[in-house]
Amino acid sequence: MFIAGALAGLAGALHVTGVSYHVSKLAVSEGYGFNGIAVALMGNNSPIGVFLCAILFGGLQYGGTKMGTLGVPSEVVSIVIGSIIFLIAISRLFKPIIKHVNKLKGEVVK
Repeated sequence: MFIAGALAGLAGALHVTGVSYHVSKLAVSEGYGFNGIAVALMGNNSPIGVFLCAILFGGLQYGGTKMGTLGVPSEVVSIVIGSIIFLIAISRLFKPIIKHVNKLKGEVVK
């Protein structure tokens, strides 16, 4: 975990100083943390799931910037991402409740 954290910190520092071209700009203002948490939530903390969700989020973010040329507001992407996160969180919230109700009924639930 130490090595993974060090590599992630190094990658973030290189991104902020090398790709963004703004040394004074913090990564916090770009929303990387929120997107990272959302990707981990959607990917169920599995490497393949996180990879696929990261590609989905990257495609949504990149496509959202290109949709501005068509006259579509850029906030549409944020609404779509928020809706996806909300629906996944709701399904995870109700899963233990349904499992408990089925246990009370005497059904076996995996």
